[in-house]
Amino acid sequence: MLVLEELRRIEEGKAVGTAKGRKDKKKQQHVQSRQDDPHFISSLRAHARAASKELDKIVDNLETALIAMIVKFKAGSITFTTVKTRSSIALKSATEQAFQLGVKAAGLVTPKGGLITPTKGERIWLASYLREELKYWNRFLDGIRTATDRQIATRVQNYCSTVRSAYESGRVLSVGDQVVIFWELESANPCPDCMFLSRHAPYTAETLPTVPKGGQTRCLAYCYCSLRIVKTTEKEVSSVKRKNKTSKWYLDKIRRSRKKV
Repeated sequence: MLVLEELRRIEEGKAVGTAKGRKDKKKQQHVQSRQDDPHFISSLRAHARAASKELDKIVDNLETALIAMIVKFKAGSITFTTVKTRSSIALKSATEQAFQLGVKAAGLVTPKGGLITPTKGERIWLASYLREELKYWNRFLDGIRTATDRQIATRVQNYCSTVRSAYESGRVLSVGDQVVIFWELESANPCPDCMFLSRHAPYTAETLPTVPKGGQTRCLAYCYCSLRIVKTTEKEVSSVKRKNKTSKWYLDKIRRSRKKV
């Protein structure tokens, strides 16, 4: 029972559906001004294409940095405490960058094209996200003394890959409330959780419970799904929201399905 409760806290700590950032009035003004643009979706795609290359660079740089730290530790150049501290700082920085890039990909920028400061709710959610992610990372570090180079490379790659979920979370939290979101299956063999999320789509930005690679689906970092954002009318959004359950309901359903396996 305690294990299940811990799993629930970890999942909810990272789940985008638990964030409260979208309620910020100032940010909503930015969102509304973007949604009023008749070229909103085409602009969104352009921002996403540009952001994709930046995101790849963030992930690649993080992977290179983490591997270098571990190599130095195993060679005796730095202490375990040092690698733990430096890697935590690197993960935190990359995650925050990816989140802000997701906000930018949603078209939310200052009049001069700069980044918008995260809302209080987003900062709280992001801190929770990082806290839970670092729990897994620190457990991995505890075993690196006996891990093979191949095991280390695979695990580091997986952890870096999950940074992409911070990007998607930033995008979802900033895309506004005049869109519906589809969970698109991109793998030939998607996991049961992803099929469940796809089957219940579309969602609103408020009811979407998680994002690909967010850790709530059993495929974890190996999730290859994507989110398709479609602009629509307020009437359609309201209709979708009425049909949807809460984000927490979807997360609970996924957890219970795992318990039955």
